[in-house]
Amino acid sequence: MQTRSGFTLIELLIVIFIMGLFTTTLVFRYSHHRYFLAMNSFSHLLKSEMELARQQAILQVNVLGLFITPTYYQFYKLKTNKTLQWVPLNEKDTFWNKTAIPADIYFNLRVNNNGILLAQNNQQPMTSPQIIFLPNGEITPFVLTIRNQYTPQQLQIIAHAGGDISLEEFS
Repeated sequence: MQTRSGFTLIELLIVIFIMGLFTTTLVFRYSHHRYFLAMNSFSHLLKSEMELARQQAILQVNVLGLFITPTYYQFYKLKTNKTLQWVPLNEKDTFWNKTAIPADIYFNLRVNNNGILLAQNNQQPMTSPQIIFLPNGEITPFVLTIRNQYTPQQLQIIAHAGGDISLEEFS
């Protein structure tokens, strides 16, 4: 009687099929996670810049503002010469210059519980920032929802009038 050692073709195909399913599942999970990490990193950076702007307004006794469009955001300072005028905050310091928003990240801004339609035309002049940072530490209350088309999770930067800024995740 002859004994066979090894695997049959059917057994090998079943194992390859199971490994393929496992690999596909890992790839899809990793890709969503990668997009979430990029969105999370960008959100933490924006929140930190907002907190820094709040501190800057307090320390320099200035009124600062944040103007947001779908493709960029920029911080401004209220100049109080003979007229009130918003000017970009210290263009010599690249930290405060216009910052591009990654193409796969989308914003939804609510200020004082009212939805704000962000200007679609990037050439449109900024008349007034949507978010104001006052020298006494107060901020325009807002909820900035940040989402990515590749992941179901969303993040919110929430500011209360007293100056508290938080970053929260929700699905």
